[in-house]
Amino acid sequence: EYRLNSTAVLVAKAGAQYRKVDSLDASSDPTFEIGYMQRVNEMFRVRADLSYEINDYGTSFLGSNFENNQAFRISLAGDYHLSQKLYFTGGINYVANEYYGGRPEDEVDVLNLSIGATYKMMDNLAANLNYNYTNSSDDGDTLNRDYDRNRVQAGLTYTF
Repeated sequence: EYRLNSTAVLVAKAGAQYRKVDSLDASSDPTFEIGYMQRVNEMFRVRADLSYEINDYGTSFLGSNFENNQAFRISLAGDYHLSQKLYFTGGINYVANEYYGGRPEDEVDVLNLSIGATYKMMDNLAANLNYNYTNSSDDGDTLNRDYDRNRVQAGLTYTF
């Protein structure tokens, strides 16, 4: 983590995942992440993240087996505090998944958009409303993960 200035932070991570699953050999896979956070002003903050990982663990879906999958993720999010009690959030995420080592190989791209509002009723109680749209696009015949989804959530959050 490195503070670029009083309003911006850069976070970078690199490592390996170690995995041992029953009846399979142990494996280790690389993972990389980089993130940037910027407070634009007292009310507005943005975040951007990139990550890449290889998961060598054998993914199965409806009888199709894949030895590995690679995932690339990119996201951009922000929040805007209209007042101490009310703030808005929004974001966009894109995930590219490539499944290989199976027949046939497959790629699934997922795009997610979200927007929400939170109203702080008391110090430890807030009401929230969120809308989320997801589009999943599958280029193969194996996973069949083509869909569009709209989701609205409303709730209360109590913090203790």
